[in-house]
Amino acid sequence: MHYYTLDKVISYNVPVNIIITERGYGKSFSVKDYVVKKFKKDHSQFVYIRRYENELKSVFEHTSVLSEKNTKDFFDDLKPNYPEDKLEAKNKKFYINDECFGFAKRMTEAQDLKSSTFNNVKTIIIDEYPIEKGRRYYLPNEGMILMNIFDSIIRNRSDVRIFILGNAVEGLEYSPLFLFFNLQLPYGKKDIKLFKDNTILLQYATSSEFRKEREQTLIGKLAKDTPYEQYAIQNKILNKNTTFIEKKKGSAQFSFAFIYHNEFYGVWYDFKEGKIYISSDYDKSSPYIYAITLDDHRPNTLLISSARNYSHWRSIKENFKIGNVFFENQKIKKYATEVIKLFL
Repeated sequence: MHYYTLDKVISYNVPVNIIITERGYGKSFSVKDYVVKKFKKDHSQFVYIRRYENELKSVFEHTSVLSEKNTKDFFDDLKPNYPEDKLEAKNKKFYINDECFGFAKRMTEAQDLKSSTFNNVKTIIIDEYPIEKGRRYYLPNEGMILMNIFDSIIRNRSDVRIFILGNAVEGLEYSPLFLFFNLQLPYGKKDIKLFKDNTILLQYATSSEFRKEREQTLIGKLAKDTPYEQYAIQNKILNKNTTFIEKKKGSAQFSFAFIYHNEFYGVWYDFKEGKIYISSDYDKSSPYIYAITLDDHRPNTLLISSARNYSHWRSIKENFKIGNVFFENQKIKKYATEVIKLFL
């Protein structure tokens, strides 16, 4: 099988590396191999982070299938590459030949770590970052939690490399990580995009060779011609529905704005086109700016609970019902639709 390697990402020498691939391509294996090699070279350690405690528990549970000899642990896929070494994961620590070279923490625990405890940590791994639709939830203020983790462990050092790993799942581009750092997936021929003065690398990796090989496996054959094939085999992010995505024209006139999760959205009427547009553009001096939640409420905004019957919102609701409300991009569509549904 043609599996993923870190070589291309490492060549960029970027501190924060977000790696999104198809399921089973081998990104977790590659990063585990990286930290083992690094420890054997310079004795540096790593921190392995998951969002919830029971996710960590699954990493350290040795599951018996047929007998006590048939067990599975964190390093099983890696052990054939290191026959002379004893690799173990136990008690939230990782060992090579009985020497600790890694620590496991949940997100909310990791943000409170003291940097002095992890002076020798040179790698941070955040595994399975994106959440699949309907499976758990992101943490409140997760962008700030991630920054606290980085700051707690790294402080003022410049010798730490971060790997954030995940599968291509629906809603990835609206995850706290993407919104906090204003990230967008690379599309087209380039699979890597750089952000924040080249401090963040985002790779959306695919492999036609791996895909063809996986199509011949049992799962590949079962998934053929199903939505699961697009997601797990072809690495397509499902539900990229482009209906009602349209840029407003110059003839559109600003009507009112609203703030939702600390983001402002402008509502524009185009009487020439006969359409309503929701955009990130808005008139900051408008007296009609509605706060959707209490957290969004601030001076010079109108709390939505007191404005539900205003003509502004009645018009949006009725036009939405007949398919006459358009959004300038997918992110606006997602969040503006959540707001409009409050009135339906």
